[in-house]
Parts: sequence; C-alpha cells; structure tokens
Amino acid sequence: MSDLRQRSNPGAAAPSPKTSESLGKQIKRNLTCLQRGPILLTPSELSLYNGTSPTLPIYISINHTIYDVSASPYMYGPGGGYSFFAGRDATRAFVTGCFQDDLTSDLTGVEEMFMPIEDDDESEAEKRLSKAEKKLRREREMREARRKVDEHVKHWVDFYEKSDKYFAAGKVVRAHGEEKGGAGKKRELCEAAKKGRPKRSKLREEKEKSE
Repeated sequence: MSDLRQRSNPGAAAPSPKTSESLGKQIKRNLTCLQRGPILLTPSELSLYNGTSPTLPIYISINHTIYDVSASPYMYGPGGGYSFFAGRDATRAFVTGCFQDDLTSDLTGVEEMFMPIEDDDESEAEKRLSKAEKKLRREREMREARRKVDEHVKHWVDFYEKSDKYFAAGKVVRAHGEEKGGAGKKRELCEAAKKGRPKRSKLREEKEKSE
C-alpha cells in the first residue's frame, strides 16, 4: 500500500538507482519464474535457496508450497529477522510460534496444543460425566483442535498468496525413497506450545461464569 501511494504521489522522492536496480532484478526474476512454470524441489534442494547465494532467489515454504520472498532480503536473507524460514518448509513453526524447535513441515501431534490439559478430575462436574461422555467430548475437541491448526496454516498461506511482494513459485516434493513427514512417531510439542495449552479447570470456571 505505501509503495502504491508513493508511486502515485508526484511530490514523492524518486527511488535511488540502487533501489531501481534491485526492483528491476526482482521483476525480471518473477517473469522468468512465471515463464518456466512451477518448480519442484526436494527439501535438500530447497535448502540452497536460503539467501546465501546472490545468484539464487530466496524461498520459504508453507504446507509444501514454495514462495519467493526475494523482495525482502533484509527480512528473509542472512541476518534478517525471519532468516530461519529461508530454504525450508517450516509449517509447524508458523502454527506453534516455536522458531527454534519447530522448523519443519511435520504437523503430527501439533493439534495437542489446542487440547485441554486434564487437571479437573476431582471436580463435581467431571465426576458426573461417564467415560462414554468424556470420550465423545475428547473426539469433539480433537476435531476442533485440528480445525484450528488448519486455520493457522490457511492464515499464513493467504498472507503469502495475497501479498503484492511475494508469489508462489512451486512445490516441495519428497526425494526418492524418502518417507512422508509424520510417518514415524508423533512429534512432541515445543515448550511454548505446551505452556499455552488450555486447562480443563479453567474452561469449566469460564463456562460456569457465563451461565
């Protein structure tokens, strides 16, 4: 938005030659990518596009879609505040906010961050529930938790899809013989996600106050 206002303002300062050159390179790179069509990269190939090579664009990936973020090297390039996203699919970190532990596409078990911690077994409300009722409640809460994960992923996908600076460049694919992410045991939640989980007792208190 600010870039559009500046271009439409006759009194705005002209872009520096360095900025114009950088913009020209970005436009040329974008057009080249569009002409070539979507690219397919394995995770190891994607890791090369981390901003350390001046001859390669900077790529990140969310939910296996690759986005070209070369327009913001100061953010995604070396030393940038989001450089840890460059050259990898870090979908899990986009959901949990754990930018050290969760730089992976593996979402197995991440829905647990939205599942209540069962700390209210001794309350009268809990004692009145049968095992069948608790099972049905957990199944309902699990569906809701997975919906929230999908919402978090969609939020960031939409952010990059609708950006006027970034664009989808292709897809991340598995290398030959590589197992699908999450095929093994469930990944443990990072500490921040664990601490952020709701507590059953708190949910009960909030419900009682609203009734």
